[in-house]
Amino acid sequence: MVSLGAHQPPAALGASALPAQLPAPQQLPRELEQAEITAMLDCADLDTKIALSALLCGVGPQELLALTWKDVDSDTNTIRIGQPVPRSIQIAPEIAILWKALRRQKNGAPEDNLIGEAGAAPLNLSHLEALISYAAHDAALQHPADVTPWAVRHTFISYLVRQGVRFSEIARIVGTLPAEVTAAYGLMQPAGARPSIE
Repeated sequence: MVSLGAHQPPAALGASALPAQLPAPQQLPRELEQAEITAMLDCADLDTKIALSALLCGVGPQELLALTWKDVDSDTNTIRIGQPVPRSIQIAPEIAILWKALRRQKNGAPEDNLIGEAGAAPLNLSHLEALISYAAHDAALQHPADVTPWAVRHTFISYLVRQGVRFSEIARIVGTLPAEVTAAYGLMQPAGARPSIE
């Protein structure tokens, strides 16, 4: 007699033969509008302009704190990230020009961190959060407490996802995304095949 109850895996296969479920999508940070980004940049000091533009290129908040000017190649318009996911990020020529000008204004030596005082110890995460928060408040954004370094970076990632960029290519730019974060971004993707950006 055949049982119509719940299907159980054969004993020989064991429970490990069942497919793993992807985690539920994670709640994503606030996404900023273009006008909000522009307003923040207009109100920002030198360090905040560098921070905002780096986050909008896919640099993570912790990665940004470790970056020095020697990690920025102005000849090839790239940022070299060493940890936690080594990669090179291509930056727009406009950002490269902005960074050259900001570096001159800061008198930044190759070993100096991108943000912070020349020759000083690297800033910590709470300082970076404060820089972004100050810019959000100074720009009179609505709900400025929701504007964090992660929200700025999320805005860039969301843009790439909505353009239909493949997740494998997004990971080469922003680093590895956890499965639950990828699932959340997957809900934003347009239907259809994902063309390569190369």
